[in-house]
Amino acid sequence: MGSVAALFRAPMEPRRDADSILGDAALEVTKARLYTKARAGWKTRVRQCIRRLGSAMMVPGGYGAEGMQVLLSVSRAIDAVTVWIGRHVAWLIVVAAVISAGNAIIRKMLDTSSNAWLEMQWWLFAAAFLFAAPWALKDNDHIRIDVLSSHLSQRWRNVIEVLGHVFFLLPTAALIFYTSWHYAAISWAQNEQSKDAGGLPQWPIKALIPLAFALLFAQGISELIKRIAIMRGDIEDTRAKSGYHEAVTSAAAPVDK
Repeated sequence: MGSVAALFRAPMEPRRDADSILGDAALEVTKARLYTKARAGWKTRVRQCIRRLGSAMMVPGGYGAEGMQVLLSVSRAIDAVTVWIGRHVAWLIVVAAVISAGNAIIRKMLDTSSNAWLEMQWWLFAAAFLFAAPWALKDNDHIRIDVLSSHLSQRWRNVIEVLGHVFFLLPTAALIFYTSWHYAAISWAQNEQSKDAGGLPQWPIKALIPLAFALLFAQGISELIKRIAIMRGDIEDTRAKSGYHEAVTSAAAPVDK
């Protein structure tokens, strides 16, 4: 009977003292806290990195000074390429004017014309407009609406410049580059031609669109680098009172004798 009773007797767990139970509970609480911190810690670390990066960027000659000099060298290289391309494509306007005048004279005198020459005019104008736009951005000659920023301090103008480049110019240029690249690739694959008889093929002019916006994106990076360097005090703002609008205003102002 004793052996049968022993078979049905439930096994008894070893008794644990109060210190062991409290120790296990404290360990579980610590694990839970560490897990919670691990989940939320990456957000805190990102905020701290952004805060430290912003503070370092605003210190002239401070942390990242050598890196800023490298970035300024890249900016100068981009500016040189932009200016070289812009000065050369500007002459396309003269070529387009000559073609337009010659085409008009031939049409009046010989009563003949060509769709290829007509399309060549807007080809040249489109190329000049696309590839001179980064040059205008570099020289601060693009159109500005400074109704509000003209009443702000230079510090806030710099902040607006940085935000405008980061959230508007660069994303827009990147988006148009991405979409127009596929647009031009499809046109090239189809060997797209003009809808008018005797016109020019369309894929070469469409291929200029992603190239031009890639150059505009690069020039936007250059302007962002220079603006941050100005805010840090590494370079002077030579464009604060320069540009087409200021030049026209000063030229139109009466001269005191």
